[in-house]
Amino acid sequence: MIRRRVAAAVAVAVLAVAGVVVVRWWHERPPFTPDVINASVTVDMLGVGTDGMEGERSYDGVSYLPSPGDAFVGGHLRWTPPPGAATDWEDGWFVLLVIDKRVDLKPPMVIGRSDSSVRVVQGSDGVLNEVAEKYPWLRGAGDVRTGEDTWLGSTTTVMTSPAGGPITFVATFPAQRRETPQPPTYATAPVNRDDLLVALVFIGPDRQVYWAQRLFG
Repeated sequence: MIRRRVAAAVAVAVLAVAGVVVVRWWHERPPFTPDVINASVTVDMLGVGTDGMEGERSYDGVSYLPSPGDAFVGGHLRWTPPPGAATDWEDGWFVLLVIDKRVDLKPPMVIGRSDSSVRVVQGSDGVLNEVAEKYPWLRGAGDVRTGEDTWLGSTTTVMTSPAGGPITFVATFPAQRRETPQPPTYATAPVNRDDLLVALVFIGPDRQVYWAQRLFG
């Protein structure tokens, strides 16, 4: 009798562990893979601000304000929206990452726009720290460690729903100035095209990291 009880308890434990594994697998299973959306990006160097440069500039509808020494990178992110994707971010969201590979840092500001009716947001999110841990080639995705238990996030990027349309974006790499934090928490000018990495990350509705795809660099 005792042996039967022990065997039954072991069987229940095994089934419970198996159930947890299945639930976790299902939870982290993306509704679609990168090959479904056929994402691509173009990258253009927009030049460096000079003393004689005044007023706003525009890159395909995205406005930016040059300051002396600042470098600007523009681009177009395109993909095919997956069938049935929710426009209200219920199925998760995309994050566009622009990273300077030399220092594994993001520029302080990336702004974007889309002609689609789907919302495009400029901001940051702590889930990018998980992205940096999961993908070594995206070490620059998360916040910057400034002490034993302290981290600093001082960058923004572009986020939108998979149901959206193409995004035009501009990334600002500011010139190094007296107020530039030390150690640096964001990428600065000068920057060349070959220094850049551009990736698309898919985050799930419960902030699970579904996948990341390198699009450039």
